[in-house]
Amino acid sequence: QELSHASLATAIEAYARALAQRHAVDLDLRIDPAAEVPEWATHDVYRIAQEALSNALRHGAPRHLSVHLFRQGADAVLE
Repeated sequence: QELSHASLATAIEAYARALAQRHAVDLDLRIDPAAEVPEWATHDVYRIAQEALSNALRHGAPRHLSVHLFRQGADAVLE
């Protein structure tokens, strides 16, 4: 899912679900719609999420992945 066709939340969700399914890992996905990211930063946040998930799978051999995008004060936080 590319950002040009979807929101940041939808793109991260689609990417995380596809990876979790492909690698047979459980996925804890929590995306708060109130966690708004400025438009100028959405591509960077999406790339960071992609890289973090890919690295976890490449280097960690996990059985479970957690992806959380939430609002903390005025900031959006990606864990």
